[in-house]
Order: sequence, then C-alpha cells, then structure tokens
Amino acid sequence: MKGKIILACVLSFVFLWTVNIQGQSSATLTCLEVQGNALSISWYTSSNPATFVTNHIFASNAAGTFSEVTQSTNLSGTYVFAGANALSQSCCVYIQTEDNIAGTPTFSNSSTFCSTFLTASASVSPPGFVNLQWNTPTNNAAWQAAVNAEVWLEYPAGVWNKVSTLPGTATTSNYEVTVCGEQLNFQIRYTGLPNCDFASNIAGGIFNDQTAPAIPTITSVTVNPVTGLAELNWNVNTSGDTDGYIVYACNGSTVNLIDTVFGINNTLFSDLLSTPSSGPECYLLSAIDTCYSGTPPSPNTSPTGSVCNCTIFLNPSSYTLCDTSIDFSWSAYSGWNSGVDYYVVVHSTDGVNFTPVDTVDGTLLQGVHAFNTISSGMHYYGVVGYSNTGAVSSSNIQTINVSYPNPPAINYITSVSVNAAKNIEITVRTESTAVPHKYILQRKNLYAPYDWEYHMDITLSATNVVFTDTDVNSDDIIYDYRVIVQNPCGYYIDTTNTGRNIRLRGENLSDLLVNNLLWSEYGDWENGSLEYLVLRAVDGGAETQAFSTNSIHLAFSDNLEPFIASKGQFCYRIQANSEPISYFPGETFSAYSNKKCLDQEPLIWVPNAMVINGNNNLFFPVISFADTTKYSMNIFSRWGDYIFETTKLSEKWDGQMNGDYVHENPYVYYITVKDGRGVLHERRGLVTVLKN
Repeated sequence: MKGKIILACVLSFVFLWTVNIQGQSSATLTCLEVQGNALSISWYTSSNPATFVTNHIFASNAAGTFSEVTQSTNLSGTYVFAGANALSQSCCVYIQTEDNIAGTPTFSNSSTFCSTFLTASASVSPPGFVNLQWNTPTNNAAWQAAVNAEVWLEYPAGVWNKVSTLPGTATTSNYEVTVCGEQLNFQIRYTGLPNCDFASNIAGGIFNDQTAPAIPTITSVTVNPVTGLAELNWNVNTSGDTDGYIVYACNGSTVNLIDTVFGINNTLFSDLLSTPSSGPECYLLSAIDTCYSGTPPSPNTSPTGSVCNCTIFLNPSSYTLCDTSIDFSWSAYSGWNSGVDYYVVVHSTDGVNFTPVDTVDGTLLQGVHAFNTISSGMHYYGVVGYSNTGAVSSSNIQTINVSYPNPPAINYITSVSVNAAKNIEITVRTESTAVPHKYILQRKNLYAPYDWEYHMDITLSATNVVFTDTDVNSDDIIYDYRVIVQNPCGYYIDTTNTGRNIRLRGENLSDLLVNNLLWSEYGDWENGSLEYLVLRAVDGGAETQAFSTNSIHLAFSDNLEPFIASKGQFCYRIQANSEPISYFPGETFSAYSNKKCLDQEPLIWVPNAMVINGNNNLFFPVISFADTTKYSMNIFSRWGDYIFETTKLSEKWDGQMNGDYVHENPYVYYITVKDGRGVLHERRGLVTVLKN
C-alpha cells in the first residue's frame, strides 16, 4: 500500500513513515542546501537488491501539497529541484522507496526535511539591529541536539564570516549593524553533520547603524614628563564601527567638549592647553561611529563614563640646608574602577632618568625621599600611580633647587714639614667649596701606645689648608697626621692619606772633621719619595745643596775640610721630593725635616818658639772654625811685664818691645777667640824666643 502524507512547508515538521516489510529498502536524506531559488537534495539508500525498484522524490508546493518531482534508481545521489522557490518559502521533501516483494509493490518513506528559509528585516526595538528568523530542517530533538546553527554574514561583497554560533533549536537572532547604508547578506548553516552543512537561502538588505558605540575604557590620564602636558590614554573601542572619540574636560561640576580624535585605533590625546603643574587635570571620553543621521546629521555617540579621570597632582615641596629628607604629598588618582594599588615617589637629577625613592600604599597620599647626602643643584620629583590591573599614571614634575654642600673632590696631605720655629706644618691640597667645610687634624705619636686623637680643626673654603702644630718636639719625635673632612651638616665625608714628618739626627766628629747625619723616611706619598736632598747652611748663611740621594739611603757624612776657615757652625735640613702623584699630574711636592745644627770646636794651633832673624821669626796662632773677629792675643814676660797686644789675627809678634828685640827667654802668651756660637775659648802657654 502506498501512503502519502501532505504537509504545508510553512507548518510544523512531521516525520513520515511506513511499516517496512522484512527485506524492504529505505532511503535517508543526507543534505539540503538552498542554491539560489533551487534546492539541492542528497540521499543514500539502504536496499535489498532483490526487491529494490526505485526512489520517488516528493516535494511540497507553495500550498503545502506534496507531489512527486522525480524518480531515481540511484541508491545514492543528488538532485537539484529547480522549482523549489527556495527564495520565498521553505520547501519540504521526503523520499519514498519502492520495492517489489513477491510481485507486490511495497513503499517506505524517509523522514521529511524542509529547507531552511531565512528572513532578514530591520529591527524596530531595539533599533540598529537586523532581525533574523528561520525554521529548523526538522523537529527531531536528537538531530537538533547534534548540530549547531551558525549565522554567516557577507560583508563586504564576496567576503563571508561567521558572526555567531547557536544551538540547533534556535530560530531567531539579532545582529547589530555597524555600517551605514550597506548591503548585508546572511545565511544559516547547520554544522556537525557527517556529510554536509544544511544551508539556508541568502537573505539580506541595506541596513543602517542606529546603535551608539560602546563606552570607551580610559586606561589612564597621565603627565608626560617631556612635554609637561596631560595625556589621556584609552583602549581601542570594542565597537568595530567606532569612527573616533570625543574628549571632555571636567571642571568641578562642569563638563566641556575640548576636542575630537578620529580613527578607532588612535587612543592617545595630549591636551595642549593643560597645566598639570597647577593642579589635577580631569577628563571624560565618549565614542562616535561612522553612521550619521538626523538634522543636522550627527553620528551615533556613546555616553561617557560616570567618573572623571584625573591626573595625580604633586604638591610643591622645599628643602632646607642639611635636611636629611624631603616630604611630599599629592592628590589621589581618580577614575580607575579597580582603584590605586600603590604610589611610587621617583627622583632624578637630570629630569630624564628617574629612580624610585619611596613606595606607599594606594590609600596613602604622602611619601618621603630620605638620604644621607644629596648633591647640590636642581632635583626633579614625581609620583607614579599603579592600578590593581597594571595601569600607570604619572604626576606633574616638581623641581627643588638643593643647595646641599658639595664636598671637595680631592683631600690629600701633600706635605708634613718642620718650619723655622720647629713647628710642624701640615698642608692639605683640597678645593674651594660653595660653603666652608671643617678640616679636623688628627695626630698620632709614632712611639706612643695610643691611637689617633683629635688635635685641632679649621673651617674654611680654600684650595690649600695649612695646619701649624706647635705642640711638638720635632727634633726627637716622629708624628703621623691625617685630616678628616666634615661638611656643614656634620657628616664626615672623607679622610686624607697619612703624612709623617722627617726626623733628622746628627753627630760631630771634630777629630775627623766630619759631621754624620741620619734621618727617618718621609711618609706617605702615593708613590713614595723620589729623592732626599741634604741642605747645608754654614755660619748662618743661605742653605745650599750638600748632597742628594735616592729614597733608599737615609744617611750622609759631611767632610768639613773645605770649611776650616769658617766659624764652624753647620746647620742641616733634609728635603724630600715626591714621586709623581696621580691626583696632581705634572706636579711634585716637597717636605722638610727639622733643622739640626752641629758646631765645631775651634781648632787653635800655637807654636812654642820663634827665632829672631831666623826662618820662624814671627809668632802667631793658626785658628780654624772660629769667629776671628772676636780674637785677641797678649804677650807678657815671666814677671808680668806687658810686651805685645792685638785683636787682629793678621797681626803677628815679631819679638820686639818698644822697638827693640827682647832677650832670649820664654814669654807668656794669652790668646782668646770665640766660636760660631759666641762661646769664648782660651789658650795660655809659653813661647821661647831665640836669636839667630
């Protein structure tokens, strides 16, 4: 028996079936695709070769009446039904399989599937959307659960993109229009099937965007440290039809439009009229799209956010000489939904390279820059706020002119010398500073058990600092010196090298006509001493160089024979000359020891006889190392008679008294002379007078 069920294509789907006799063939519809106004149908048949006759393909017309449109003896195949009118209706189809069983025609019907008919119309509420409606190919729940209904859009022409994926039971969808006066085409495709995607007709039209774009998300308002201007930063808007952004300035309760930034990807605005160094700068932002309407025409415009985004304003601060910190306060960042996580106070000496100096919680609006020392000059400070989501905002830059006492670049003891008064002078090479620094002299006795101790200090600004230590025994003691530099704020900022005086000792070997000298090594130049010079002054005259030696030899024996005509007064000093010092290219330095004076005893030789009219006919002494200007000689007889007197060493006694020669006899002489120190030396004796 052949059974037919007539259904309208626009009514609910109904599954058709017949009772299959054992061994009867059956067909299954595998694909329905709308191709323009036609409908493409695919199937496969599970057949009994012994009984299969043919497949009868039935389709409904506009009135919902099914009629046979073709037959096919192919067990599987595709048929394009040109008269389906798929652009204006949903056409339902089924396949009736005919078998001949025992000479009797027997029929079985496949499930009925309907083409998906899609309509696209402008939505009234809400406006700006395309309302899509369609039917499902079948109301079979298992089939609907196994597939997805995908909405595909053709825009621009020839370019298809999937815009949403819906359950297989869906029959409606709204698509937001983001273009103006453009042709938009849509199609429904059912995916997840093993053979093909069931595809609807293509429905579309010319649509206009009537929906305002999304509210743009401001990431931060900040102050550019280079330009000093407020900058507004935001994310690319989520609405793809965004044409630009409107920037508003907040001023108390007043909001004013200040500029428009065109281009969806332009997300930075620099406010050329901003003055963030005077206070917080606050902004709002809205988006506009590409679709203009109304009179006069204007784009769809989004609302702004509800909270103005405001820059951080760092309040002015000041610095007082010798402060060890600077306190700061600032206004809170406004506008982040997640709030401020923390603030960082940053510092720079060049206005470009900033480093953190303090970090505080986002609920605090005060910070501090603590330091031990800070260089004089202009210093730059700012505050950077960080949101809980990682956004960053910088404040205005505040400048503080710091007059912190800059230390001298070099502090070096260049000389420790004994002066004429036997005091020790310590010379420190330094440099002038804007404000005076204190130089503290410390001394240590090389032979004493105690360590460095304060000795004296000087406060000044100079290139050389000279200490004169009067509390010394420079002839017998060696002292170490160093200088500690203290700035006006009380901080010890430097300690010099150590300087040590030269101690000169000597002894007089009169019988050998030699003065022996020994001295200690000078300390402490960077590269040691180049040489030692022995300076000698005779009878209070000018110093001349008597000897030079390298730094290894610290002794000298002075031969006095060339100076027997002198008064016998010899004074010595040692001059040490430095090797080059890296701190002072091209310069060398000298240091002097104590003065050591060695006085020779006068050497007086007196003959014991003279011969009148002989070879030795004049009587006079030979004197060396004495002050002969303080000389006298007297001749007496043995009975005390005065015979001869002179105060000039050049005058000699010729043996006469009152113009006549004396008799042969011994005569008494008395000679006096002073040495170089003014000490009187005497010689008494007898001289025998003989006649030739």
